[in-house]
Amino acid sequence: MKPFILALATALPQYSLDQADIAKKISQVLDLNENHTQFLQKLYCKTQIKRRYSVLKDIQESVENSEFFTKDFLKKIPRTSQRNKIYIKEAPKLALKAAQEAIKNWQQDPKEITHVISVSCTGVMAPGIELILQQELKLLPNAERIGINFMGCFGAFRGLAVASALAKENPNNRILLVCTELCSLHFQVSFQTDVLIGNALFSDGAAAAIIGSKPKNTENAICSIEKTGSFALENTRDKMTWTISDHGCVMSLNKEIPSIIEKNTPTFLKSFLNTDNFNNFSWAIHPGGKSIIEAMEKSCNLTKEQTKSSWNVLNNYGNMSSSTFLFVLEDLLKENKKEKDIIGIGFGPGLSIETILLSKA
Repeated sequence: MKPFILALATALPQYSLDQADIAKKISQVLDLNENHTQFLQKLYCKTQIKRRYSVLKDIQESVENSEFFTKDFLKKIPRTSQRNKIYIKEAPKLALKAAQEAIKNWQQDPKEITHVISVSCTGVMAPGIELILQQELKLLPNAERIGINFMGCFGAFRGLAVASALAKENPNNRILLVCTELCSLHFQVSFQTDVLIGNALFSDGAAAAIIGSKPKNTENAICSIEKTGSFALENTRDKMTWTISDHGCVMSLNKEIPSIIEKNTPTFLKSFLNTDNFNNFSWAIHPGGKSIIEAMEKSCNLTKEQTKSSWNVLNNYGNMSSSTFLFVLEDLLKENKKEKDIIGIGFGPGLSIETILLSKA
């Protein structure tokens, strides 16, 4: 049985700010001198991100009125427990917002949902988001729940792979997949280049999809999931890491990542797709940063038009970790009128390449 994506939706927190204004705010919070402020502003500008979203109201408040980015932030840097309390409060609400929109688009009875998969790497809670969704959406109490945690930017790919397997298992299965990330909670005080880049890239967002096989006449199949793939690169475990510290999670991004992607991706894709004619596909690339998209363009000879949806999402929202790929897919499906198969690709801790091949229904 072939699995299908039957609905897709995205959700954003209510607070947002232009990237340039975020740089100004961070300069105030860190009490930077003029030279360091100019350096930070240039760094934030180079990301090609225009706007980012956060569950933190502080992002739009003055330092004097802030509760997280306080006036004495450097003396009272929020501890991990403080950040996680915000996650426990806010992540389920954002996840629910995305799930409700996906169910609305699906136009079916929520009680038909048999499985709930929650993907996240920016907080810890038990019971998990999957149980909260089950109860808040008033799903049947015997709906099965799965939490996929700490897989980073490629979490959505693994979530779709698990959902696909469940859909193949039984034609009556309907799987709700929700990716929820509150990256802004993990702002780090450091002048290490990789940490500064992480602070400048990541944002908050959630996305949801409903997956099932043998669509009913009342269901609108968006695209079929043809296959998924994963390839862990050797000797790269230290190139991208996500570790818990006393003051939130710390993202480490090695400067070699783009060149590693450029070197290894074409060979893997040729094997995965059984062709090296990459122009035959539409592309949904997880925009980990502008250097990631550029590495893909160079290694696979892709044009800016082919990577347009990835650039759109990066420009308008930044990197929302696992949820970002579904934002890109949503954008691509709205823009793409051609009946080409879609190759989705993302990269995450490992260093791992994750792929999915979709065919428009």
